[in-house]
Amino acid sequence: MFQYLLQVIIFQLVFLLVYELFLKKETFFTANRWYLLVTPVIAMLLPFLHIPYFADLFPQEVVPVANQNLMMPEVLIETTQPGLAQTSTARIPVEESLNINWWLLAYVLGITISLALFFKRWRILWKLFQFKTETKKDFKIIEIPNSKMAFTFLRTIFLGSEISAEDREQILEHELIHVSQKHSLDLVFFEILKVVFWFNPLVYIFQNRIALLHEFIADEEVVKRTSKKQYFNQLLNSAFETQNLSFTNQFFDKSLIKKRIVMLQKRKSGQLSKLKFLLLIPAIAMMLVYVSCSNEERSDVENNLEEYTYVVKKGEAENRTAESLAIQEKSEEFLMENNEDYVLWSTIDYTEGSVTYTVHSKEETVPQDYSSHTISKDGEVAYTMYMNLKSKPVEEMEPGYNSLKEVLITDGIPYEKVNYPPVFGSCTSITDEEQRKACTQEKISNYVLRNFNTNLGKELGLEGLTRIIVQFKISADGAITEVRARAPQPELEKEAIKIIKSMPMLIPSQNKPTPHTSVYSLPITFQVQA
Repeated sequence: MFQYLLQVIIFQLVFLLVYELFLKKETFFTANRWYLLVTPVIAMLLPFLHIPYFADLFPQEVVPVANQNLMMPEVLIETTQPGLAQTSTARIPVEESLNINWWLLAYVLGITISLALFFKRWRILWKLFQFKTETKKDFKIIEIPNSKMAFTFLRTIFLGSEISAEDREQILEHELIHVSQKHSLDLVFFEILKVVFWFNPLVYIFQNRIALLHEFIADEEVVKRTSKKQYFNQLLNSAFETQNLSFTNQFFDKSLIKKRIVMLQKRKSGQLSKLKFLLLIPAIAMMLVYVSCSNEERSDVENNLEEYTYVVKKGEAENRTAESLAIQEKSEEFLMENNEDYVLWSTIDYTEGSVTYTVHSKEETVPQDYSSHTISKDGEVAYTMYMNLKSKPVEEMEPGYNSLKEVLITDGIPYEKVNYPPVFGSCTSITDEEQRKACTQEKISNYVLRNFNTNLGKELGLEGLTRIIVQFKISADGAITEVRARAPQPELEKEAIKIIKSMPMLIPSQNKPTPHTSVYSLPITFQVQA
């Protein structure tokens, strides 16, 4: 939705700039009127148009993410919290979320305020309908006592009783042009847009410009039947009252008088000037190219989001199929590129011991028992994930995690998928690639388990599972650099960073023929048992 609204505002701005720079000073008022009426609607429709031809002209470059962030398997550290009853349960700390869409709430609030202001103005106008009415063949005249008002709404002309007979005749002639050409409908149309798009200042500018055009059109018709000099004098000498009603055509508006007189004196624009409307062709073409290119991938995916669905079963993380890993990589790439419109749902089946990952539109209602989590890559927000986490008794958890285990939340590419992962020096003599990986996993696991300060659980009053994510780089010479961590408590972050920095130098990943620097993520789960 945000992308759509942004495109609408940008397109309306382009149309408005074309009008201000090339059309505003021309005297083909009726053509300009239709331009101001139609272009805001075109801007609202263009984001829905997707022309494959334009997308093919500018193919999007696909940037592989295979080496952006390499995920190592998870380390789970267990400790016992003394002084607690054995019947207590371990709980996964979950940030409670009501899943309130604050943007939608703000939008509805804005519409409510806009409607209130609209009905307030309508109430002022409605009171004026109670005065004496004179019905003509094609219109009505309402005389307002003790007033010099002069304006039109739909087929009704409002005239103050204190307007002189001479001025009254000329004003009627002017206002009848508004009636016959249904100018009030234009203003009502923009009033509706102002309610729906209350946050868009361009709608207000469009309405202001078309209200001025209405006066130009009416003035032009009147001076065809009377002298310009006489009409100028009346405009300059009039002192009629006005109402702050943006959906009415008002004869006298001090802010417009000078512009109306200048336009009446202006020489008529030649027919060649209408060729300026041809500027719409390249403008719309560029908009279509932009929309088609930006929506190319999104349009295909929305028709079949199932292609991003994959399942990770307990105990199978190290033996997942190439197809499953490819779907995961494709899913993460899509989510990172479209994180404003799509989110990941991770559905845990506690009975089967599996997690199903599915991609959904942000507009889709998230089930009530799902909590929101932010997935990061390289220290930056990548996308949002919703997961149905729940408390789980200690006795139902697998005891004795003394080695690296599968990870259910993947913040990058699985360690098992890397062709040339970094290895401990003592593992370099192993020739089999899979055995080298297993050796390195064991070394990392043992190092973290030996060095992590398990007393932090007692000191911080932790219960259940606490997740820590550590990210670091392994340079070309095997040094560990740029270590960062994210955890619920700063003390856990400091401890994790200290341990990773103290690890011995590794042999960096080999991307033949030369080594390169790689980024790695290491999830650590700190479990406090009763």
